Amino acid sequence: MSSRLQLDGADLVSLLPEPTAVLDHRGRVAITNPALGRLLGHDHLVGRPLAELTDDPESSVVEQVRRWASSDQLSVGFLTFETTDGPVVHRCSGAALGRGGNVVLRVERRVDDDLDEAAPSVLLAELETRRAAEVRLTRLAFQDPVTGLLNRTGFDDRLRSRLASAGPLSVIYVDLDRFKAINDVFGHEAGDEALREAGRRLVSAVRPDDLVARLGGDEFVAALPGVAGEPALTIGRRLAATLGEPFRLGDDHLELGGSLGVATRRRGEGVGDLLRRADAAMYRAKRHGGRRVELATHDDAAPRLPA
Repeated sequence: MSSRLQLDGADLVSLLPEPTAVLDHRGRVAITNPALGRLLGHDHLVGRPLAELTDDPESSVVEQVRRWASSDQLSVGFLTFETTDGPVVHRCSGAALGRGGNVVLRVERRVDDDLDEAAPSVLLAELETRRAAEVRLTRLAFQDPVTGLLNRTGFDDRLRSRLASAGPLSVIYVDLDRFKAINDVFGHEAGDEALREAGRRLVSAVRPDDLVARLGGDEFVAALPGVAGEPALTIGRRLAATLGEPFRLGDDHLELGGSLGVATRRRGEGVGDLLRRADAAMYRAKRHGGRRVELATHDDAAPRLPA
């Protein structure tokens, strides 16, 4: 399992000086910063639907979040927030945050309704540039720069929200079998293209609501809500088959293949333990020659020792 140090998304958002939140795919507050809590006069925002914080019709708030989630460019909307001083209309800027429907939301303090029209165009341009830069910084906390998939931080954040709900859940840990050979023979650019191709194939082989992430190096993971046991193993075999198909790189046809480990959540199990069991099953598949799928066993609950 990758141990690379990555920037924590919640820490990054907390450092932003302006009221900011990250909404999950359901429109609930996943991450926020103290500035937003002070502006709205609320201490506990995480986990609450955005519509619950406003005085606007729920349908209009949901539609606004949907528009933000559909574009990676900042766009403006106006929401009426419930504050300690009563309902206050604030100018909000939102944009999609990588894949999966997450949205970064910036709420501006409204001092004068006519301020936007009166502000010089140069100042507005500078503000938009700064907002766009902050959106990119926030996206980096959750997104793998090579494949565009979730990174480890983003995956852990999304998986924790899935673990909080009832119902079966399985994860599939994937380690590419021939990635090092491609990197060594064809170079790092070819290696990056192989990673992107692997990511595309994994996404195409799962359902739209499933999570796919690159954890680092040549390791990927998929989370399958509502799937457990043998059906998860069947999906793992499908992923292994699609990874094993040759892909074209320039004039060459290359093969990747993968070793996969499948683990189904146990009662009370956290992100780390669930991934550790899937990782151990993947390692067993690799020891047995690769290009195969293994289902996690009871013994896989123990930490894996270095080979």
